[in-house]
Amino acid sequence: MTLLQVTVASPEEGLVARARGADGVHVPASGKTPETVRAIVAAAQGPLPVSAGARPDLSAATALHDSGAGLVEIAVGRGDADRIRAMAPLARSVRVVGAIAIDDFDPALVRALADGGFAGVMLDAGQGARLFDRTDIGVLAGFADAARASGLSLGLSGGLGAPDIPGLRV
Repeated sequence: MTLLQVTVASPEEGLVARARGADGVHVPASGKTPETVRAIVAAAQGPLPVSAGARPDLSAATALHDSGAGLVEIAVGRGDADRIRAMAPLARSVRVVGAIAIDDFDPALVRALADGGFAGVMLDAGQGARLFDRTDIGVLAGFADAARASGLSLGLSGGLGAPDIPGLRV
């Protein structure tokens, strides 16, 4: 199943995303408070899923979930085994996704997220970056294989153009 999630910074942007057919909206971690997330959830007025990026600590992630985010995204990388273990209690009770920067991708990190109870994993090209400017289809295929083998849902974060889409349909 392919879905489109749009990053928004305000309730107004959330309404535009919904009106234009987005399947969900994402509130990035940078500068967003639980109040912002709560306002965006209220503006969505319905089944539009809202995810929120959290600073990598349990209290921030819990606050975002409590504000109405149906999914909490946590940035993780190599060397974050302790942080992943610390998030396990929350990950077992709410939907938590680990976001891995392309440069940090390692199948063992994906497996650690699954072992920690995370619901999914996202490969992140970075703010404003085009996905295929940062990586190639071989890395994306390896990421997808690792996520599927670990039983995790998966997502890709990065700009795409119409010519990029056929190569992702594998």
